[in-house]
Amino acid sequence: VLSSDERRKTLEYEIFIQTLEDISKELPRIERTAKGVSMLDALISLALVSLEENYTRPELTDDNTIELVDARHPVLSKIKGYNKYVPNDITLDTEDTQIMIVTGPNMAGKSTLMRMTAHIVILAQMGSFVPASKARIGIVDRVFTRVGASDFLSRGLSTFMVEMVEVGTILKKATRRSLILLDEVGRGTSTFDGISIAWAIAEDIHDRIRARTIFATHYHELTDLSLTKPRIKNFSVSVHEFNKEIIFLYKLVPGGTSLSYGIQVAGLAGIPEEVINRAYEILKNLMEAEFDDIGRPRLSKSEKRKDTSQLSLFHTNTRNEILDEIDAIDINSLTPLEALNFLSKLKDRLKQKR
Repeated sequence: VLSSDERRKTLEYEIFIQTLEDISKELPRIERTAKGVSMLDALISLALVSLEENYTRPELTDDNTIELVDARHPVLSKIKGYNKYVPNDITLDTEDTQIMIVTGPNMAGKSTLMRMTAHIVILAQMGSFVPASKARIGIVDRVFTRVGASDFLSRGLSTFMVEMVEVGTILKKATRRSLILLDEVGRGTSTFDGISIAWAIAEDIHDRIRARTIFATHYHELTDLSLTKPRIKNFSVSVHEFNKEIIFLYKLVPGGTSLSYGIQVAGLAGIPEEVINRAYEILKNLMEAEFDDIGRPRLSKSEKRKDTSQLSLFHTNTRNEILDEIDAIDINSLTPLEALNFLSKLKDRLKQKR
């Protein structure tokens, strides 16, 4: 029995080796067949989705224009259905609309617009039909993206540092033929620093690189770039506001917006109503002024908090008295020394009342 078992194993191994040798002789033909089948599978898949989803044949050109009419995201359009997805038009070139500054609330579709543009460009240049009623695409050498937020803890890089590294690579390697997609660059640091960085990046792309760019941002100050840079144009994703609630229309329209609707989106996400109401109160205080009558940051002011009313009245009276004195004095008759003494007395009075 043992001898038979050993012979069986030996015979199996010999057959296995012989099979490998036979296959290796036909390996080039097998590889060619596999490559042909995989190419056929890919082409059939592209043809099938183009037919089912009503794709159109793109026109590829040597100029620097990207013109998309009724463009759709290939994945979301499939999920939502052809008749339910809201299509959008995109026009980019290097002469008139080189950079699109896109503003609008979270969840409105800014990032989807950028991904849609990248997908359509890549599909067109790989030979596929594209999800649009018309697509005219000037050849793109590379697609650069800075979308999303992630850190790199194993290398000691914060989210903001990762963002800056990626943007630095884009600014070094992008060309006039590139497509650049930037999503909320600068959000990982203080507001003023973020605006300054985003502004400078947009200027550099406009003046030096001249690449076709979509720049989505919540920094509404960036819309002022269109006043000084002729090839920067403002766009926004439209929404409809009703009773402090917003309805997303997912439509890209010309012109910027000064509202991000962050509080409304927070409410849709399930933030408690009392927190939302307090956020509206703080927003109102911020929009009115930075400080109240007693020098307290208006962020802390609340209609429900009346415990400092006596203090507020006392300080208001004192400030009014000082203002009356300043208004009554004749500054033309004061010597420099008298003016300094008067100012010193006012400061002392303010310190005593605190």
